[in-house]
Amino acid sequence: MFTSLCSSFRRAPQPTVKFSDDHAIVYVKFASGERIEVKKESVRYVESTRKHKPVDDGIARYAYDASTTPRPMSLPVSTHCPISKHPMIDPVICADGYSYERSNIQRWLRRSNRSPITNKKMSHSFIMPNHALRSTISELAQMETRESEKENESNLANSK
Repeated sequence: MFTSLCSSFRRAPQPTVKFSDDHAIVYVKFASGERIEVKKESVRYVESTRKHKPVDDGIARYAYDASTTPRPMSLPVSTHCPISKHPMIDPVICADGYSYERSNIQRWLRRSNRSPITNKKMSHSFIMPNHALRSTISELAQMETRESEKENESNLANSK
């Protein structure tokens, strides 16, 4: 019984939908023979009220531990946040395509819907973790820490 009921649903004829050449009219023909025409002028566009789920999962992922860094790091300028001018620890990417420190851009987006760099209106305020940049910053920070440790060791050896 159930199988035959399911198969009858699968075989239900679908309406035929056609568009006029200029896409101003949509023609719909149902299996029952009923036809309807929907004209562009008769359609009222309503802005979606559906809430989009944020792309950012909100989990902080740090490239390095700034509290244990022995001295200010001299990382390349491309790893610095355009807002704070400091090396990024938790970089995220915005609608404008630029990367920012998470806390800085969140603060910025609470006050403005414009890009801090281009000053153009952003299409949305979602932020997404920039894993590639975070990994690069982490690797650069590790290299700098190792160089700093070697420098400290050689200073200790020279002082003896």
